[in-house]
Amino acid sequence: MIAEQFVKACNHVCSTLGIHTEPVGVAYLRAAPEGADTTTPTVACQAIQDARYGKVIYLHHRNSKCFGASYFLGFEPLSERAADFWVNNEQSLCDVHAAEQMVASFPVPPEARDQVIAFFPARLFCHVPDLVIFVCNPLQVSRLLGLQTFKNGIPIRFYGYGATCQTSVGIPYHTREAGVSFIDLPSRQIAHFRENEVLVSVPVNDVLDIAQSIPLSINGTAEPRFNRKGLVYLKGEWNLSKRGADGEI
Repeated sequence: MIAEQFVKACNHVCSTLGIHTEPVGVAYLRAAPEGADTTTPTVACQAIQDARYGKVIYLHHRNSKCFGASYFLGFEPLSERAADFWVNNEQSLCDVHAAEQMVASFPVPPEARDQVIAFFPARLFCHVPDLVIFVCNPLQVSRLLGLQTFKNGIPIRFYGYGATCQTSVGIPYHTREAGVSFIDLPSRQIAHFRENEVLVSVPVNDVLDIAQSIPLSINGTAEPRFNRKGLVYLKGEWNLSKRGADGEI
């Protein structure tokens, strides 16, 4: 992967879709680079936000502040305290059975016991990323997924609920497939994500394909025949009521 080519592709995707904050590079490393801080307690969802706004963050089992993230990212086996935390502390699940069902329903986390995960602004290309995370609104998500699917026709699989670190990093890294994270409520409160923001994680090798699909796809900048005829026909004369146009329910 050539850094200049990668950064140019990321910039092209962001400018086309109107994504105004930095894509986040995520790299699983065998060891931290010299001078990297792997001791300051860190939360994975906050690391995404920090990288999005220009910082470089290194996460290791020693400084992972959330034991849920330590499991979902592959640092540690599932803690015996996890179910109790989800049920009695966080109250995101009703009982231990629901917690067990949730864990069993997701792909097994990657094995990364002694590895370090770097979160960094994609433009810096500090490391060759495994994943690139785009922070999007729903319209941008729809277009990005359309561009992701354009060449191979295979829609991505996503999980409607899950920890942010799990659905945006752990699962896409393990499956080597793009993923969507709706950003669970605790992560939104911890890391101050906006209510309309969603994460789309893309394997690094797919970024160039997505950028190359932009001039060819309706989800990019193409002006297909549908836009000139089909769209006009389907829209017809229908209009929102005044309440709907004003955003009322």
